[in-house]
Amino acid sequence: MLTPKQRKYLEKEAHEMTPTAFIGKNGLTATVVHAVVENIDKNELIKVKIQKDAPVDKREAAQKIAEASGAEIVRIIGGTIILFKPLKENSRFPLP
Repeated sequence: MLTPKQRKYLEKEAHEMTPTAFIGKNGLTATVVHAVVENIDKNELIKVKIQKDAPVDKREAAQKIAEASGAEIVRIIGGTIILFKPLKENSRFPLP
């Protein structure tokens, strides 16, 4: 569980990042989930963008992705989900 201070730190770090996966008109597909799992295992902190025409609820999509990837939801801002899964060693984002 992330503390509010840790969430703020991770939000700041994710601000300039570009989304690594997009949920579009086909919804939350297995391909999107697979891409997120691969990316979060490599990068620790990622953004997922939900397009306006996506037929999914952003909170449900975030929860499903977090469960599948073992990540924690940092924040949902508009149509953007920020996810974090720390590496076991040599984390690029040392939490305060």
